[in-house]
Amino acid sequence: MFHVLIAEPIAPEGAALFEAAAEFTCKSLTDSSRDDLLEKVKQADAIIVRSKTVIDEALLDAAPNLKIVARAGVGLDNVDVHACTGRGIMVMNMPGVQAAAQAEHTIGLMLALARHIPEADSALRRGEWLHESLMGSELRDKVLGLFGLGEVGRRVAAIAQAFGMTVIANDPYVPEDRARKLQVLMVSTEELLSRADYVSIHVPSTQQTRRMIGAEELALMKPGAKLINISWGQIVDQDALCMALDGGHLGGAALDVFGEEPPDNECLLAVPNLVMTPRLSERTAEAVTRTGIQIAQQVIDALRETDFRNVVNMPFMGPSGYGQLSQYLELAETMGILQARLFDQPVEFIEVECIGEALQEQVRAITVALLKGILTQTGDEAINYINAPLVAHNRGIRLTQASGLVRPDYPTLIACRVHGGGEEQVIAGSVFGGVEQRILQIGDFRTELKPAGIVLYVRSIDIPGVIGYIGTLLGRHKINIAAMDNGRIEVGGAALTLITIDTLVSDEVINQLVADEYVEDVRQIVF
Repeated sequence: MFHVLIAEPIAPEGAALFEAAAEFTCKSLTDSSRDDLLEKVKQADAIIVRSKTVIDEALLDAAPNLKIVARAGVGLDNVDVHACTGRGIMVMNMPGVQAAAQAEHTIGLMLALARHIPEADSALRRGEWLHESLMGSELRDKVLGLFGLGEVGRRVAAIAQAFGMTVIANDPYVPEDRARKLQVLMVSTEELLSRADYVSIHVPSTQQTRRMIGAEELALMKPGAKLINISWGQIVDQDALCMALDGGHLGGAALDVFGEEPPDNECLLAVPNLVMTPRLSERTAEAVTRTGIQIAQQVIDALRETDFRNVVNMPFMGPSGYGQLSQYLELAETMGILQARLFDQPVEFIEVECIGEALQEQVRAITVALLKGILTQTGDEAINYINAPLVAHNRGIRLTQASGLVRPDYPTLIACRVHGGGEEQVIAGSVFGGVEQRILQIGDFRTELKPAGIVLYVRSIDIPGVIGYIGTLLGRHKINIAAMDNGRIEVGGAALTLITIDTLVSDEVINQLVADEYVEDVRQIVF
């Protein structure tokens, strides 16, 4: 059974998915104390949080079974991703699921500023008819400057263009040709601030974006321009914003996020030309329902190991990344296990080669799978795709992408060469027909081993009678042979025999095999 703890409320439709899954149990907390959370998380395989619950070392120490931290939203400010990664815990979020709601709220705030909607509403409730004094302005023919052209920024741009606005943007991660397809002009920070009638912020919270809009940037804005921020409160220097509004340089601003929430800045609360909402940009019935359903399904799929979409510390991403890669990742992990079982020196350096266009695009993911296989056999730490690179780094294992490790006889191939103690060993493999995994090379020997079940690895000298001796001995001990693969480098030289058997052999049998003067090494490998 998988135990899921919902630390902050999600849509009932999401919780219902856990109830409908036979192997899941689900517990929801409501306004629980930190102590209660630390107690309840002890049995959890996954915890779902929003923005309030802090996932730190103390919580992770209290959760020995935890495999997933799921953020029902985008930002991960409240999650110690590094600490989770070190423990092999997946961290997932939900980019884009709330984009429509956030974009519409942005446009709503722009309209509120342009047409003085909040001020007009308040005046009417006071009995004042400000028909003449509250002169508005149209969005048509105005310039909108977007900091950030991600999912939300792109939606805002499309809606603004429908109003007849010209859209310019600044985003170091968006190439100009992509922006041109969106009919958006990419400009510098300075040009955006000096040209835009409205500046809207849609960037993540990072060290680089913290207070990216301060007194200097506000001074660059056109007199009478308006600023909108629905992304993160720390991005805008609120004291500087107050001064720009109070001094009349800016025509207005709209904030849905604040440095302190609820805001307690006296100037911010008193300035008249500021529209404020209490983090409502993502709060629509539709977005809340989508969020609850999607985060629940992501957790279910990840715990079932059928998909790992939106796991931020996973080496492969995307809605179908794992499904397309799974057979090759399993093969790579098996190759890593085999490397560790056959290589007697501590691994110091690993070379990885991927042949085939699709595999070359996934070298990082395949390398992590190889690492997982190797590391699980060489230490007592719990290793998975999340923490394998960090564990390898801590052990001083170096990694590189290589070429020419093996002869490329197959259209898709994974090859791995390990080094250590002055020795090295190559193993290569492929997947036939998308489903049949094969080990195609071990050291200098060409093989065609199906890595499944129990396999005897026998190194010997290529002379008549050795294979017959091995078969006779196994038969005498009632060990049934399911398959056999033989290889040699040259006549009379070194030979390798891989025997798939139905039951484990005893140490006595292995010792008898090794006792033969022509048998050099025997190992029993369980896949």
